[in-house]
Amino acid sequence: MHGTQVKRTKANLARELQLLQTANTLRLNTIKHIISIIKNRFWADKNENVKL
Repeated sequence: MHGTQVKRTKANLARELQLLQTANTLRLNTIKHIISIIKNRFWADKNENVKL
């Protein structure tokens, strides 16, 4: 491989890694968000039952 090809490959790999990390972060945030919604609904249900 020529030097420029190596540099280009490294740059592409770095970009792909960054995209993967971003995707993982978004996925984690989505999962956390869903879990918090489920928790909130669960607690709301429990509180409703307590009121009754």
